[in-house]
Amino acid sequence: MENINNDIAGWICRNKRKLKGNGPETKQERLERLIELSQERCKWTNLPLKFDKESGESSGESPTDPLYAEVDHRVPGTNEQGHDLVCHYVNDVKGQLPWKLWLALTRLPVFEEWVVGLRDEYKQIGTLRGRPQRAAPTKNDDFLECLILEYLNRERARRVSPPARGGQSWSQIACRFCPGECMVRNLV
Repeated sequence: MENINNDIAGWICRNKRKLKGNGPETKQERLERLIELSQERCKWTNLPLKFDKESGESSGESPTDPLYAEVDHRVPGTNEQGHDLVCHYVNDVKGQLPWKLWLALTRLPVFEEWVVGLRDEYKQIGTLRGRPQRAAPTKNDDFLECLILEYLNRERARRVSPPARGGQSWSQIACRFCPGECMVRNLV
């Protein structure tokens, strides 16, 4: 990668440790390639990323800038499926979601609505407002949260027996949004 500015060079040095293992490329080369492929934009929102050290440092009074560039492991904690360059805001939302679930969520219309909302906010104020905030839940929020809970509960149910949760099955615990039969249980 040619013409690396000081902010990007510093970011690469600070983030090399986040990549695991060795491959044909050095960690620096992999990060440079991610930056080049992304054109310094978030994979999921296409918003411009910040690479300066100050944006990435958090303290009690100043949290990490929502547009700070972060390396996202597609499969949390591993190099499986590779990496993406994303903004802190999206990485915070994605958290530890399994890759297949995250991909499924990105294909839902509500995800595109969420991204459009973030882009509109960026156009209006030139950044994003801190950590993802949960406003009054909407029907779409309920659906997304329900979908995530149902997926995670099915994954847990494969590993933990129901008696560990007071005898209730995971599906009984999963959904507080859908009175009666869960509206997404058959989709997962």
